[in-house]
Amino acid sequence: NQSLWMEAEIQPTPIEGSPNEYRFTLGVWICSTIFGLFVPFFLYLDCWSYLAILLVLLVAYICLLSQIRHERRSSRLIENGTASVLGLVFMLGLYMNDTTYFQFGLYIMSMSIYHSAEYAFVCVFHYDTLSFNSFLINQSLHYGCAIGVSVAEYWVESWLFGTYKIVFPFIYLGFFSLCMGQVFRVGALFVAGRNFHHQIQEESDPNHVLVTSGLYSFTRHPGYFGWYLWAVSTQVLLVNPVSIFLFCYACHLFFSIRINYEEETLIMMFGRSYLEYMKKVPTRIPFNPGLNPEEYFLYVEKMERIRLTTAQKSQHTEQTQYQALLNHL
Repeated sequence: NQSLWMEAEIQPTPIEGSPNEYRFTLGVWICSTIFGLFVPFFLYLDCWSYLAILLVLLVAYICLLSQIRHERRSSRLIENGTASVLGLVFMLGLYMNDTTYFQFGLYIMSMSIYHSAEYAFVCVFHYDTLSFNSFLINQSLHYGCAIGVSVAEYWVESWLFGTYKIVFPFIYLGFFSLCMGQVFRVGALFVAGRNFHHQIQEESDPNHVLVTSGLYSFTRHPGYFGWYLWAVSTQVLLVNPVSIFLFCYACHLFFSIRINYEEETLIMMFGRSYLEYMKKVPTRIPFNPGLNPEEYFLYVEKMERIRLTTAQKSQHTEQTQYQALLNHL
């Protein structure tokens, strides 16, 4: 269950390079988006012709990648190619807004923004660990299966029910909530900066500080809150009744484990400061209130006494050794 859905099981394989080299990949995403915006105008393509061209480019990219053996060059090509595909997918979604499948167009635009933003965050704050995994496209098997199920449900139901799947109250609610979820998710990443990691940090870092301002003053896990809201809202947007239930259930399973575990590590790192923060700010994630801070105050007091006693013993030992050295001299 701990690997469910998100990025918990990813261990990035960093490839050495300069920050400018990494930021070049972001430029590729922007250029691909602009390319996808203007090419159909010049070639007079509809969205299906555009999709066909995108698939041809994807196949050509995979064939090119298969011919490259150098690890560094291959990694850079994977990242740039992925950014390019995400940019083109974003524009494909934009052109689908002129069809009866505009819900799916909005959905893939949101997916493109989500994965690109995750990569951009790592690029800006943790570029020493940057890799293809930073896109979080391959974050877990469960995530991939969930996306596949939701896409399959949308197209099967669209084929069976046609325009009956276009329910505007759900579409409006899903789109608004989706946007709010992405604001919280991306905002949490960039507000926390280097203090946010895709993997839970089990060891204390001297540069790691407790962030309690901005979005973190509304919910103590804005990244998780935003991801939960975004993930479920994508299915509301698509009007996928089965996937709405499955996404809610899967998110609950994942966060009920991850939040409790993460808060235990944060209590170990920040002690009383984090407990006071927990008392003031809730998680606001449905049915996942997190740990009860009152149950951990006694534990923190005991740990503080142990640390104080250890520090006093260490100081006494150093004084004894210093006095012995003076006596010897």
